[in-house]
Amino acid sequence: MERSSTSLACMALIFLTMSVASPALGDENDFLEYCLENPKQCALSVEAVDEGWQRHWNADRPQVLASTFKTLVLIAYAQAVADGALSPDDTVTKEEWARYFAGGTTLQQSWSDLGSPDRVRLDDLARVMILNSDNQAPDLFLASLLKKKAVKQATNLFDWHDAPVTISSIFALWSNLDDVGGTGNRVATDYGGFEAGGFQKELSKITKKFRNDGFVETVRENGCAQPPWFVGTPPCSPAQPFTTEESLRTLENHHFTRSTTRAYATLLRGLLDRTLLSSAAQEVVDRNLDQAWLDRFPTLKGTFSRYGLKGGGLATGAGQQILTWGHYMETANGRYVVVLFLQDMLSSRKTPDTGDINAFAQQFALNATFRQKVRDAFDDRPLPTDLVPRLKKVKLGGRSVTVKAKVENSSPVATGAFEVALFLLDDAETEGATPVATKAVSSLGAYRTKAVTLKYTADEDVTGKLAVVVVDSGAEIVEQDDDNNSTWERPD
Repeated sequence: MERSSTSLACMALIFLTMSVASPALGDENDFLEYCLENPKQCALSVEAVDEGWQRHWNADRPQVLASTFKTLVLIAYAQAVADGALSPDDTVTKEEWARYFAGGTTLQQSWSDLGSPDRVRLDDLARVMILNSDNQAPDLFLASLLKKKAVKQATNLFDWHDAPVTISSIFALWSNLDDVGGTGNRVATDYGGFEAGGFQKELSKITKKFRNDGFVETVRENGCAQPPWFVGTPPCSPAQPFTTEESLRTLENHHFTRSTTRAYATLLRGLLDRTLLSSAAQEVVDRNLDQAWLDRFPTLKGTFSRYGLKGGGLATGAGQQILTWGHYMETANGRYVVVLFLQDMLSSRKTPDTGDINAFAQQFALNATFRQKVRDAFDDRPLPTDLVPRLKKVKLGGRSVTVKAKVENSSPVATGAFEVALFLLDDAETEGATPVATKAVSSLGAYRTKAVTLKYTADEDVTGKLAVVVVDSGAEIVEQDDDNNSTWERPD
């Protein structure tokens, strides 16, 4: 069966990593101007290590990482090798590698680059996970090869936000590939963000299902996908109902592993300084990260003695939605770290591309005049207050409702007085004119959070949905923007 165009739009959930040695790098000024003009879409952390200065922009706002999270998986793998739990020369079959394959092109590219083998070395999987942004390798490491303790240790090395989960479980849930009602339209409405407990439980269940051959066949048939060595015409019954463009944008901005540019820059600085890991683990990272890029693109060697990079992206059928990029570079003149996160790109005009991003990073390392321009641009620039309510727990008891939430100020500006309000949603999923419960908050410091408890007793049993909304001092409802990634969750 041939997939319809609607299904193709539904399945346009892709990870990207682009050639860093592209002849046309783009314009570094385009990216700089975009960040300054679109603070809600852009976050960055840059450091001129040997010059002793840093600059940050929305650096403590958690944002979706896309494939950039794979650096964390590489670190966990490196630690497992250093501890003797895994060997770089251990092998898996190509079928084991593809166990979590749910579609996309990275597996085909990676398998071809490795010479179409029947068995694959773990170190080769680690390398294509970085160079090709292969999606099946991290899933195999996370779900089968690495112990949870190893991943937790890697996550705790620095102020990371979310522990990674398998990509296949996320894609299957977003696109209804499990064929049990897990459509992205429902997920986007029921769960406000990656950290929602119900969403995490659904992801965990799907990851376990991938151990079953029958489930893998169902996912591939619903996604019209087969591994590159598949012979014949693959069965194809596209999953329905299709996830809408609106839901995809919500999912891609909020329902994936997140971190901050500051945390990611700390990680890269540690790898650059070789102070984050043991020497044995660092050796594994070096050969599969910065040395791997220099080997793939020898033209970089004349300029950079070290060049670490991991990028990623997510797109809908309408175009690029998320781009994340992390560089560390060493030249004859110094060491540099550049981390750039873009979100909700489809909501803004004249968005930069990967060429602009790579040009920004490389020029930051190579051009002192441009580096000073960046330093001046982000020096003492005020950012608006950005309050984000995060629903954490809902307890229902007939007519009684207790909501535990927190409000995060994810900007460097302290707030004034505000309220947090609880609304009951009607069938049209809109807030009523009057909140059923409110909590006054006098102020909230920069990058601070505050726990809030709201209680409500109704005249009859409470059903349906709830919303937690930040209200300003004049009691006017503040329109929730795309930074609000945890407002909604359907009560159990």
